[in-house]
Amino acid sequence: MAPKYISLGLALLTVLALWPALKVGFLFLDDHDNILSNPYVQQGLSWRAIGWAFTTFRGEIWNPLMWLSYMADFELFRLEPAGWHATSLVLHAASAAALFEALRRMTGRLWESALTAALFALHPTRVESVAWLAQRYDVLYGLFTALTLAAYGAWVRRPGPERYALLLAAYALALMSKGLAVVVPVLLLILDWWPLERLTLKTFAGRVREKLPLFALAGAAAWLVLSARRSLLASGAPVPALERISGVPVYYLAYLRNAFAPWLLPVCRQAGDALPLGLRLGSALAFGALSAAGWAWRRKAPWAWAGWLWFLVALAPVSGVAFPAGMTSRYLYLPLVGLAIAGVWGIASLVRGAEGHAALIGALLEDR
Repeated sequence: MAPKYISLGLALLTVLALWPALKVGFLFLDDHDNILSNPYVQQGLSWRAIGWAFTTFRGEIWNPLMWLSYMADFELFRLEPAGWHATSLVLHAASAAALFEALRRMTGRLWESALTAALFALHPTRVESVAWLAQRYDVLYGLFTALTLAAYGAWVRRPGPERYALLLAAYALALMSKGLAVVVPVLLLILDWWPLERLTLKTFAGRVREKLPLFALAGAAAWLVLSARRSLLASGAPVPALERISGVPVYYLAYLRNAFAPWLLPVCRQAGDALPLGLRLGSALAFGALSAAGWAWRRKAPWAWAGWLWFLVALAPVSGVAFPAGMTSRYLYLPLVGLAIAGVWGIASLVRGAEGHAALIGALLEDR
């Protein structure tokens, strides 16, 4: 089947699966403050409102692209929520199609890429990001991160200044959508190792050096994010570093469990919730065992190690390692891609192995 039809099918399947989101309406969880009582959003795409979008730290965040998308929705739909939800749904569907294309071109594997994109698009945790308009930045950052991956793959295949400029533009838009995109240059290094197979100890410095403009953008965005959250962080009770770090494996395993049992994680678990010592120790052991297994199998199953690293890196900003972080399903939006890669490519490897064994047994039986 032609890849373009698979891309279209993924987008349509995503729209059909999440179509009920159009009936949700505006939610009391931040939608009122962000949209219904926001005079700048209700100016539409005026120059004054656009300037505000790029300079405001409203909600202790800096994500001008979200505000611009709200203003565009107001121009098109006024305060009819179905149109706003349709925008979020279309952005999410486009993210799935773009992710499929990026993975297909980098891996050369059609159906594995399609299944990975489908898991990303249809996982139950997507509902929060699509149906809650206050999380518009999730679907925006998902789309522009997928486009960044696609642009990077194109630049690797045929380097040139024009293609690198497209890469920088896509990444800048991802950063303007959500601060969590600061991890993308590290994700590109993971992709350099697998599936692109262009990262070794000898080439590591060069691979980092070629991404310095991306790291510079990430650093600027991180500074803006920290500036936006400075007052929020200062108002909270300080959490000792050891307590914070020892809680990181607990958070990672909770999100891992949530990937397989999405109904077990609440909408938002507040930072600072007490974590028993036994839970911290047990989680550290389990986390270490999983990481050790991935490292041991990195040559035989490189997709598993790459997927696990993707999951760890993509979740790192909200893992609590740098500052206390709450827990919520929407934080799995991009990290889930790593788990999907590990799972889908692992199953495909088992299927190919079983087919090989069956063919060998059949040949032996024919010889007899």
